[in-house]
Amino acid sequence: MRVHVVKAAQLVPIPRVCGECNREIEVGELYRWIKPRIGGKRYRCFRHQFRPSHLAGGRYAEALATQEGLDDDFRQFRVDGDLDELETAVQHAVEEARRIAEEYEDGIANMPDSLQDGPTAQESQERADRLNEWADELEGVDFDGPKQEIEDAEDETQRIKDQLASEVESAIANLSI
Repeated sequence: MRVHVVKAAQLVPIPRVCGECNREIEVGELYRWIKPRIGGKRYRCFRHQFRPSHLAGGRYAEALATQEGLDDDFRQFRVDGDLDELETAVQHAVEEARRIAEEYEDGIANMPDSLQDGPTAQESQERADRLNEWADELEGVDFDGPKQEIEDAEDETQRIKDQLASEVESAIANLSI
């Protein structure tokens, strides 16, 4: 899907509203818009970009949104350092990745036999495999050890959080659908 950029908004009878901050786009202001196959145009003011999940569709968009959501939670962890919240976010991402991978596999199983060896089925299987590998990697992040270390040594808290953040950040970056 193509992102259209308008350098100066024109006066229109129906105001354009940014889908991210819900602020009305002013006359003369730069903005972006997309037109999905289904639904109306979606707008973003100059302060916001469309995310990859906004530009994709179906299961692929769901997978991208899962990765983006975990990335948002990771950024929040870097601000407030709430380890329990990050663990919950990682668990949710694992569940979503597994669910989406299962949907890809179910889609292949529901294809006619003659199409199950075709390029669409192969692409779906590759995406399902990558999602499962990503979920495995996220499940491999050890939260219990660092939690105990944090309780035992408050002066080392930042070092431990940085180490854990590095692992999660690496896992986030390793998903390539």
